Amino acid sequence: MSAVMEKSPGGGVLKALAAAVGVLLVATLALALAPRIGLPPLSRLEVSGSLTHVRPDAVRAALAPHLNGTLLSLDLDAIRAAAAALPWVGQVRVERVWPGTVRVSVREHEVFAHWGQSALLSHEGIVFSQGDSAPPEGLQTLAGPVGQEAVVLETFRALTERLQDTDFMLAELRLSDRGDWTARTAQGLELRFGRGDPVRKLPLLLGAAAPALAGRLPEIAYLDLRYTNGFAVGAAGADAGQ
Repeated sequence: MSAVMEKSPGGGVLKALAAAVGVLLVATLALALAPRIGLPPLSRLEVSGSLTHVRPDAVRAALAPHLNGTLLSLDLDAIRAAAAALPWVGQVRVERVWPGTVRVSVREHEVFAHWGQSALLSHEGIVFSQGDSAPPEGLQTLAGPVGQEAVVLETFRALTERLQDTDFMLAELRLSDRGDWTARTAQGLELRFGRGDPVRKLPLLLGAAAPALAGRLPEIAYLDLRYTNGFAVGAAGADAGQ
């Protein structure tokens, strides 16, 4: 009589689990014994990325206080946070490379516009400092309350899409603390949209104001679109605050 041995359906899973536990134990043990077995200290910091505004030496200086000890004792979160706090730094990846190298990969913010008086705004709607590296020329200017960056950015994009190939292409868009929208065209004409979505004012701007003011825009300082069924204009050279 012969015996037939059947493989347990859970055997493979148990072996994989045992292997994973073994790897975890080895890693834990290595970390615990690192100070005793004399692991070599960190010997190299590699900074990589397509860098235009971020200087590698500035990254190294910012990370220096966090690079004491051995490879296994590093606080990667602290290293990542220190690099991310630098001007123009958008994303940071930190890796350990045995036996004594830390590899830091940096991705810069892609600037979209000036934000307010001194900051910059990325394509993702993130406000960041320009530091001592000047941004490209010809950027638009956006501004708004804290927390409204994404709203201002998306509103500007929506307006720009609809105002292409018109005399009202925007160079600035601002949202006040009270919720009032104001824009300025590339030719310097101020557009007062008031509260609510500025896109809803475009039929009035393009359907009524543009034809009525054709050929006269250089004579106008501002165009007030806050009315329900009409608009008002301010002549260039007059008091634009009226």
